[in-house]
Amino acid sequence: MIDIKIAFRNIFRNKRRTFITIACIVAGICSIIIIGGYYEFNYYGLRESLINSQYAHVQIYKKGFLENEEIEPFRNVITNADEIIDFLKMDKRVKIISPRVQFWGVLSTLDGKTKPVKIRGVIPKNESLINTFILKRVGKELNEKQANEIEIGNALAKSLDIGVDQYVILTTITADGFQNAIKVKVGGITGSFSSEYDSILVKMHMYLAQELVTLTDIQEIVVLLDKTEITDTFIKYLKQVAAEKSWDLEITSWYERSGYYRSVVEYYQGYFRIILFIVCIVSFFTTLNTMVMAVLERFNEIGTMRSFGVNKKRVFKIFILEALFIGIIGFALGILISYIITWIIAKTGGIYNPPPPGASSGFYAKIMIVSSNIVISGTIALFVPVIASVISIVKMSGMTVIEQLYYNNSKK
Repeated sequence: MIDIKIAFRNIFRNKRRTFITIACIVAGICSIIIIGGYYEFNYYGLRESLINSQYAHVQIYKKGFLENEEIEPFRNVITNADEIIDFLKMDKRVKIISPRVQFWGVLSTLDGKTKPVKIRGVIPKNESLINTFILKRVGKELNEKQANEIEIGNALAKSLDIGVDQYVILTTITADGFQNAIKVKVGGITGSFSSEYDSILVKMHMYLAQELVTLTDIQEIVVLLDKTEITDTFIKYLKQVAAEKSWDLEITSWYERSGYYRSVVEYYQGYFRIILFIVCIVSFFTTLNTMVMAVLERFNEIGTMRSFGVNKKRVFKIFILEALFIGIIGFALGILISYIITWIIAKTGGIYNPPPPGASSGFYAKIMIVSSNIVISGTIALFVPVIASVISIVKMSGMTVIEQLYYNNSKK
């Protein structure tokens, strides 16, 4: 206990030296947590924007639908949708359930401009609860009352020079193989995070889409869960139930459907690892150098302690405890300052980022503090001072008491 008290008091004997050492540790911790938190928020924002504007968490199809979606979209449809939806409603993890139909068609303006589009039939009430990450909206949201109106992506509207309340014609091939067309009014124009998605998006009421392709069943059921983290567990459970009930379904996650997210994360994680490695190395050696110098300056003190009968083992113990105290204080201050910086960034609206490749809108990034970055920074904060002390004490152990007493004088 007395050694712990001595080690703690030693921290405050040379305030300037202690301040510099702790400042190095704090700078390293803040760098790791803030830079890491910036990247984590970007991943989080992209993930949630895709989930809450396109995919939801879980997608359910009839087996074979994804394989034949482009060529024969109406070959594999879900005929027992009501049974599946009723089962899903009983699960407390499920937040929103929304059936969909989707198929390719051609959108034509009244002045002759045309473009291929992906038409999605939805239940407006359910979809509005899923699509909470819509970044831009002009006009009205798709709703039950205006059943003959559609909603299109802003990139599509821009390419064909379409405005709200303008009439367009949608043409497609029905489930029976015939051509069908319908004249509809553009009620709203929306913008999500993905410019590719916004360039082909056409949403309409479910019954209108089914009428357009003469289809009575649905092709897809999407499920929004209360937490993204439980997606894999829920899918595993749902696949087991589907097998037991012989539903013959194909169940995928948002991650499987979003190739864009996977490519972005893989691309930027390489940069993040390099930056994190550089920050860790700089933080490590800066702290190490400061601690080593701090200990070397105290060789006279070590010699004095040993001249009064303190053995090497006890000196070693005191310096290790002192290093741990410095690491703990630096770690605590680093975490506190990181949270303060995070709070300031959040209160000021975040850091603006221009649209990344493939995106249609810029965004304001904040800092997301995650446990992995805290563990990395904590490891550096606690172990670097200890390593520095060990290096210095190893050097000290080969010296006599006289050499230690006159160590700093001999350097002058």
